Amino acid sequence: MKKIIALILSIVFIAALSGCGKDTSNIAGPSGTDAVMTIDGTEVSADFYRYTMVGEAMKKAHQDPNFTGDYSAIDWNSISDEVKDATLKAIKGRAALLAYAEKLNIKLSSEELESVDSMVSDYIERNGKNNFMTQLKIMGLSTEDGFKDSYKKELLSSK
Repeated sequence: MKKIIALILSIVFIAALSGCGKDTSNIAGPSGTDAVMTIDGTEVSADFYRYTMVGEAMKKAHQDPNFTGDYSAIDWNSISDEVKDATLKAIKGRAALLAYAEKLNIKLSSEELESVDSMVSDYIERNGKNNFMTQLKIMGLSTEDGFKDSYKKELLSSK
């Protein structure tokens, strides 16, 4: 049940970000499932890199005492080296967690995997495919599969 609530909260978070209206598809180069780096033998897709970078940029924005809550003020074209460094650190940390989960044979259950697919389908049914794709762009993602993959990594890391 906690996992389903977390999935729902993620979609709510995505919807809340829609107010920023910025297309982040121009950050970090290529998009989609193309690998942009390899960490400890695991390829990191452009979508996952950009998804992580957007999250790190938002964390940085919240640390600014002048931040008003307006994400549209973030200049996605000139993300600082600090955010890029934090992104790389976050990805390395995630890779270590995922490798440790694999070592311990920790996997997502079939119910958890199905809940991700169901969450996406429900969101698209309620809000439309175009709205969903807009939300993905805001998050730095370019494909539905990129979102699902990124979210599954989040779930597995939390386990």
